[in-house]
Amino acid sequence: LVTISVRLGYRLPSYSSAQGRVTLAFSPTELQQRMLSRKLQPLTPRTIVDPAQLRQRLARIREQLYDVAMDETMLGISAVAAPIFDFGNKLVGAIGVVGTTQHVHEPVDAEQLQFLRACTKAISLKLNATAYEGLNIPNLREFIFD
Repeated sequence: LVTISVRLGYRLPSYSSAQGRVTLAFSPTELQQRMLSRKLQPLTPRTIVDPAQLRQRLARIREQLYDVAMDETMLGISAVAAPIFDFGNKLVGAIGVVGTTQHVHEPVDAEQLQFLRACTKAISLKLNATAYEGLNIPNLREFIFD
């Protein structure tokens, strides 16, 4: 059994985690520029610290509505995260699945990703968001009862 925990008040740099990059991808442009203009410190050899690569990654997150961070915060620990939107399609949160790289990996397990995105879609729909409309993501109820 592996236990993954975070101390209360501990903050990870947004550029080094899936949840952080999802948040950064939907943050105001000024905040993104400010973050990317700093010297970014790698937490592991896999942490993306090149501003050009991060800009491309943030654009991809906005297109696909999820991100994966493999061994970027801590070696052996990976995460996949997806955004939650409100009625104005503004980011209000994210859900992340964190686990050992053996269980959360890239490419992401299709069923794992579908379930995560079904959850964020369901919450976003409850908040009257339209960001997930037209995407091939099942409704949570359909996913669970199939």
